[in-house]
Amino acid sequence: MIDLHIHTTFSSDGIYRPETILKKAVEKGLKALSFTDHNEILANYIGLKKAKNFNLKYIIGTEITSYYKKRELHILGYFFSIDSQIIKDLLKNIRNEKLMQAKKICKKLQNLGFEIYLEDVLKFSKRKPPTGVSFLKAILKNNKNLKDERLIPYIKGGKKRSPFMHFYNDWLTPNKPAYVPGKEITTEEAIYSIIKSNGLAVIAHPQNLSEADIEELIRMGLNGIEVYTTYHDEKKRLFYKTIAEKRGLIMTAGSDYHGERIKKDVHLGEIGENDIVLLERMEEYYKKYYGKNPYSM
Repeated sequence: MIDLHIHTTFSSDGIYRPETILKKAVEKGLKALSFTDHNEILANYIGLKKAKNFNLKYIIGTEITSYYKKRELHILGYFFSIDSQIIKDLLKNIRNEKLMQAKKICKKLQNLGFEIYLEDVLKFSKRKPPTGVSFLKAILKNNKNLKDERLIPYIKGGKKRSPFMHFYNDWLTPNKPAYVPGKEITTEEAIYSIIKSNGLAVIAHPQNLSEADIEELIRMGLNGIEVYTTYHDEKKRLFYKTIAEKRGLIMTAGSDYHGERIKKDVHLGEIGENDIVLLERMEEYYKKYYGKNPYSM
């Protein structure tokens, strides 16, 4: 089994260190994995160095936040050169923009009546670009907020199983009260940067993308689709599998694991149909695409 979509503490919303995840992967019976932290590549150095000690195959990865038709799309990059200045510059730009965006989000949340301060948000994000997790933690830290009826669903109501994910969706996404648009890194730019860094670009949990959307992403250079993911039911898996097979795209499997406190119902390696044959096909695709071994850096 494989899991090619895992977040570590190098993501502000990941709760386990890379070394801990490697141990958990062995316990789960995984044969290969990838650390795909949000707009970050540092965990790859640990994965490359230590995965072999656990008899695990390690795939270089990241998850880049991009925008397509005013929608946020996440692009997974695999097998790219972690020394690529193109990738480093892109991720630096994204992180800087996310910090500027965080300041504006805090201001909006304050105007909405929450006691929240940027310093607390950055503390909970471990000085990394904040996510919805960091904002809700900073709000709940302040006792003045705990009696706010708007927070009850996340504390003891129907959304308490995955409070951070629900808070993000309810407050910080487009058309929601505290949404702040950031400087858009286009999906085409994300795909271009991965390809120019000798990597493979894969759309993460496409969910509601149409076949026409996928066709447009292919014209941008997209190499694959994350078909097997905890976001897809059987119908969606079949839909995206059919597109991938028709267009000769690679298919990947990833849980989007952050740790149980963040996504209660998402477990490491528990995806379904995540056979290592998917990785073998990725490797063959890479060899044909670039004419070299994907593990040669």
